[in-house]
Amino acid sequence: MKEKFQKTEWGYVNWVHMADETDSRSAMSVGLITMYPHTRAKRHIHYGQEQMIYVLSGKGVYYINDVEYPFSAGDYFVMEADCSHETINDSDDNIAELLVSVPVGKKKVSGGHSDDTFDFFVDENENILLYRAAADLTESVRNMSDLPFTVFDVNGRAVMQSASYPEACMRCCDPINDPSGCECLSKQAGECDAEDSWISCTCSHGLTTFICPISYEGKLAGIARGGHFFTSEKGVKSDFHEYDVPMTAQIAMHSVLDQIVETIENYIRYLASVDALHRKDRELLDQTMTNESLQKDLGEVSEQITNLKINHHFLFNTLNCMSAMALEGDRYDLYKSIIDLSKMFRYTMTAELKMVQLSSEIEYLKAYLNLQKLRYKDGLAISYEIDDSCLDTMIPFNFLQPIIENAFTHGFMSYDYDKEIDIMIRNDNGEIVIDMTNNGVAPAAADISRIENDFRSKNGHGLGLIYEKLEKCYGSDFDMTINVQDGEKTRFTVRIPR
Repeated sequence: MKEKFQKTEWGYVNWVHMADETDSRSAMSVGLITMYPHTRAKRHIHYGQEQMIYVLSGKGVYYINDVEYPFSAGDYFVMEADCSHETINDSDDNIAELLVSVPVGKKKVSGGHSDDTFDFFVDENENILLYRAAADLTESVRNMSDLPFTVFDVNGRAVMQSASYPEACMRCCDPINDPSGCECLSKQAGECDAEDSWISCTCSHGLTTFICPISYEGKLAGIARGGHFFTSEKGVKSDFHEYDVPMTAQIAMHSVLDQIVETIENYIRYLASVDALHRKDRELLDQTMTNESLQKDLGEVSEQITNLKINHHFLFNTLNCMSAMALEGDRYDLYKSIIDLSKMFRYTMTAELKMVQLSSEIEYLKAYLNLQKLRYKDGLAISYEIDDSCLDTMIPFNFLQPIIENAFTHGFMSYDYDKEIDIMIRNDNGEIVIDMTNNGVAPAAADISRIENDFRSKNGHGLGLIYEKLEKCYGSDFDMTINVQDGEKTRFTVRIPR
């Protein structure tokens, strides 16, 4: 690599190898330093760079973090990043040093920014994102480095600043309290220098700052300015006799400012992603609420259909029996059957009810079974074993009768023998257990699995509607199963919380 010669007020540096900001594999800079007799390299900060100095010849004094270290030929010193450093040569001879400098932290591979890659039309959203990033990141960005910096929005308002600036800046401009009054921070990019993809400006007092755009999705979100250093290469004399900063220190400063910009840009992208997720969540929530409202409406319609649904074959058979009884003159049985049927109609027409007492549901079930007994007479035996402590329990409206009706439409359909229905309701450790057993044709084991899968899939028919009704009331805190006892009797069991 071509050597670069840099002249300073205290001597000169012959850079035998320079770091390449565009190549993450080339981070180290090596220079040969010559310091003139009776000169002083004033106290300065090694922003973002770790240095090793080997003294080739001469002697003098280093102040590293304000601690005095006399040195002579053969000595070497390793200085961590962001430490302070001062060199004094009080001798009559030059001091010759070998300097190795390496930036610390993550290097930005992009090699800088070009103004013509950005859309300078900025909407208010970019400003808002930058303000939020500044509010969240100020302390952590300050902790990254002591580099003096200021972040501006696109309207020139300062939104983030470092905690300290060089003494010369504070004496002259006070950038902390009045950023707009600082020439380094108020010059427009068009008034600044652009060299090697760096944009910098030098104020009339001889201090230079770097300028780095902050972008989001190809739009300018803000500007970061930082450095506030003196270099005699700019041809402007310092009013305050500041330290003449060598090239490696400038590279390190620019790298730190790049890291600050990258941190802000990444956080803006993060905030934008979070906002997008929140918008999606709100859209999904609105859609979910709409769907839930539709499902609720559909569910209410389905429930009303289920509640009002009385098997037309059952009604036809019941009315036929009533007609026959009337013809035979059996007036009392006819009267009792009409009362039972009216009870059923009255109960099922109470569509606004969601939950009822178990005692009411049992009365409805008894009216239904009385009418079935009207048809089958002594060929149907019905037994009830009900724990009275369960009667005041609130249960879903009209879910027992459709389960019992299932026995007549399936179990007894091709069963020509005496029929039995057994209903047992008990309290079991805080749960209500309802067993409904019939002695009709029992389903095979494979059929039981299929039936249970069908109603658990809420297929919108028969037992599926009952299962869906229970799920709406109890969530997952219930159970509905089918089993066959001794290969003969089919039992439906429903367990619900008390």
